[in-house]
Amino acid sequence: MSKVEFMSKLESLLKVEKEDKDSILEEYESYFVEAVSDGASEEEVVRILETPEEIAATANGDLGTNRSEDVRDYLESQIEFAKRGIENTVDMLDVNRIIDKTNDVISKAVQTVQKQNIIEKINTKIENAVDKLKTMDFSGMVGDSVDFKGSKAEEIEVHKDTLTININDDNNSFISVSVEEGNDENKVVFKSIPNTIKNNITIDENGEIIDYSIPKSSIKYAGRKKLRITVPSVIKSLTIVTDCPLSIKNMELTNLTTHVGNSSLNLTEIETKNLDVNLKNGPISVKEIDTEKISIKSGSGPVIIREINSKNIILDLGHGSISIKEVQSNDLLATIGSGLVTIQEIIGKNHIYNLGAGAKTIKDLDIRNLTVTSQGGLITMKNIDAEVLDGDISGTLKTLSNIDAKTINLKK
Repeated sequence: MSKVEFMSKLESLLKVEKEDKDSILEEYESYFVEAVSDGASEEEVVRILETPEEIAATANGDLGTNRSEDVRDYLESQIEFAKRGIENTVDMLDVNRIIDKTNDVISKAVQTVQKQNIIEKINTKIENAVDKLKTMDFSGMVGDSVDFKGSKAEEIEVHKDTLTININDDNNSFISVSVEEGNDENKVVFKSIPNTIKNNITIDENGEIIDYSIPKSSIKYAGRKKLRITVPSVIKSLTIVTDCPLSIKNMELTNLTTHVGNSSLNLTEIETKNLDVNLKNGPISVKEIDTEKISIKSGSGPVIIREINSKNIILDLGHGSISIKEVQSNDLLATIGSGLVTIQEIIGKNHIYNLGAGAKTIKDLDIRNLTVTSQGGLITMKNIDAEVLDGDISGTLKTLSNIDAKTINLKK
């Protein structure tokens, strides 16, 4: 089947509004043009796509008046590249539901403790529940394990060592973005799935700011769209600004900064002098980071921090499930809101933990000077090795065990 035959048959089968029909035909016309320009024949493109009958059945079911009994993922599932993708996304509604339910259980447990005075037993049960919740791994929330073979590659040359990339998607379903180090010396490469996605890429006159935008479209992508950005070795200071789910991995830089909206963020295997992480609300996973200074600020949502080696760490985290484990830092200042908190296997010199209400577990610490303050709730502290233990946990229901400190000024 030729392109003309394919498009003609598709047009005749579509029983949708004119605006939707024109948009669908435009997208498939664009796909043919791009694929052929990349060396594919029209017949090869037809084989990649679903048949016009199947496409129309889906479109009519999703957009038209005739419901299809065989509704499939719209448009993205029509393209072979998207079929190779691996979707591993944490639903934010499910995450928030789990957190809310767990916090409710904790609240009731606190009342039980107050009534029955069995702090030790309740703390142990809650600690076990918290540990189970911490096994949830949000590192796959962006779904960046995707095969981009055959996708369209768009390149931008850069010649300075500082770069800001702004990524904007004007559609309801945001594109998922992964960023990693590329092999090219001075080319930023953008690869997207499905490659029928229309985008605009511009760079400012100074060559330091790239804007990648996806305009509003009437096409309803059922699955999440994917974008992979590879950054050249010439870049030493990188800033990513987006409201889209973002994953950054395998990067070696001098400075890395992220500004993410109400979405998700995953950072893995990053070596940098300064790491500045900003997220309005949503899950964060930060793992395997080697840096001199790291700052993480978020509004609310689950946070997982693992295997961090840094001279200085500043954490300003809102409400949510917080897990901090396997961290080595000379100086650490953590300000954390209400929710489930686990701080475990930490080594350092001067650490200050300001904690909100909720269930908190602090254990297996080797800190020279440790200060812990808490606004209330439950707190378990055990296996603490310190020269000086300071702070105020007098308003909490507490369990302390195996505390080894030369000087204890902790108000209990």
